[in-house]
Formats: sequence, C-alpha cells, structure tokens
Amino acid sequence: MIKSPVADESHIYMVGLDGVIYALESATGRVRWKNRLPSSPTTSLVLNAGSLIIGASDNHIYRLKAETGGIDSQIGVHATPVGRPMFDGDSLFLFLENPSERTGYLISLSADLKKLLWMQKSTPEWASERPRAWRGLILSGNCRGELAAFRASDGAPQWKLNLKGCIRSIGESGDTLFVGVQEGTVYALHY
Repeated sequence: MIKSPVADESHIYMVGLDGVIYALESATGRVRWKNRLPSSPTTSLVLNAGSLIIGASDNHIYRLKAETGGIDSQIGVHATPVGRPMFDGDSLFLFLENPSERTGYLISLSADLKKLLWMQKSTPEWASERPRAWRGLILSGNCRGELAAFRASDGAPQWKLNLKGCIRSIGESGDTLFVGVQEGTVYALHY
C-alpha cells in the first residue's frame, strides 16, 4: 500500500513501491539518497528533529538520519508496526498489530527509540489510522466501536466510549472531537 510522503524545506522523503526509502531534492526531483531497510516498511514515515521514523515487518522501528538515510537507532517490538506513527512532545506513539491473534497494541516510545515507555492492548486490533493526541491524552479506536483515551505520560486508561461502527479516524477542533467510522458516520463529541 502507498504510504504518505513527508517533507522538510528542501527534501521529500517517501517509501517507494519497491520498499526502498527515498530522499528527493524538492527543487529538482533528483534522488539525494536511498535506503533499503533489512525488511519491508509497514508504516508511513514521520519526520522529527532531523530524523525519519519508520516501522518495518521485522518488528523493528528504525530512526534514520534525514541528511544521509543512515540508520541512527532502532528498537525491536513484539508485533508489526502499522499505520501512521505520531510524535507528541518527547514521545513517539504508534500501533502494533499481531494479525494471527487479532491483537493490537498502542505503544509509546522515547523519541530516541531507547525505550518502551508504555503499552496498551486491544482485541480486536486498533483500527484508527493513527493515534491522536488531545489534551494530554492519546486517543485510539477499534472495530468494536470503542474509542479509548489513555494518559500520554504513562498510558493509564482515562475513559472509554462506545460508538457504532469501526473507528478509522479521529480529529479535533477545540472542545470537539470528530470520530469517523468505516460505515460512513462522523460523530461530533463536545467536551
């Protein structure tokens, strides 16, 4: 599946259909560097503080130097990273999936990928495209219609709301959360 590219002032970074990560000069389209990871990318790229973060099918999350594409650090996790990772403050949040067990995990890692900060499990797996940061919470949803909120700092469950449908997207505007489900409904929840 095609993954969204990311960009900075002078480069576009993308995962090609061949599984290779490319850095293109935005002015010319020329390839600045390319890197084939030890296994296929399974998440979208995230750009943060001069580094690119991506999950791969070998159950690792890689941090690449945006300037050269070289691997700066990596961390092994116990399931396959999926979706779109997200930074909030000094933490990286992303989903893991174990399809054989129909289990998903929402995890928080330190930005340098040195340690796992916390993890929350869902059965079935999380279905929202990416975790959503909102008011010190991390929100995620599954196909049972459960919208769950966890404290960003330590992963402690804060609340859970049951909606009708498979939750695919979560957005916000001020005091209102917008939750889109696969079946076509968008919920507006005012807090």
